[in-house]
Amino acid sequence: MLECKVITSDGVTLATTDWQGAGPELVLLHGLGPDQRSVRRLAEALTPSFRVITYDQRCVGGSTEGPWTFDIAVGDLQAVIADVGLTSPAVVGHSLGGMIGLMYAADRPDCPGVVNIDGWGPGTPDQFVGEDPDDVRRVMKQIGELKPDTRFGRAVVGLVQRRPSVRRTEPMRKAVISALWDLDVMELHRRVICPVLAFN
Repeated sequence: MLECKVITSDGVTLATTDWQGAGPELVLLHGLGPDQRSVRRLAEALTPSFRVITYDQRCVGGSTEGPWTFDIAVGDLQAVIADVGLTSPAVVGHSLGGMIGLMYAADRPDCPGVVNIDGWGPGTPDQFVGEDPDDVRRVMKQIGELKPDTRFGRAVVGLVQRRPSVRRTEPMRKAVISALWDLDVMELHRRVICPVLAFN
């Protein structure tokens, strides 16, 4: 039987789901595009072997609005873990959720493991092997502007606004996209000492 409840983190309420399950503890995080419904089938598949917890990140779905930074997002994850009474969960995250999971583990050497599903961000120009860094910077600048009248802008807006509809605030989306340009996920991977499974 699912247990859904709302917890508070730094003045924001977070909609959580305890999938019950039996076994090691696991928190499953959705990405920027969807809410926790996007990981429902994965949560259901994992519950025979894990106690699975999911939640809507702040400014998304059933959770309320508040300021957004990566540090705040990690604080929300810690608040969910504490409120639910988990002791040492592994963290599995898709896209933005994978990056939040890595940040959590980077400061928690006792974390048993992280799975990062497609959480890479744009990277830095020197990481594009064989490409001229100035060309990479130019393309990254174009992508970073996310102009809605460009082909890329329309694709991103379509992805973020896909159905089923998800309540997501525009300030949160802008804060996340801005923060991604300052994040070196490869350096973040190097900081984490627990086992990490990462893939595109």
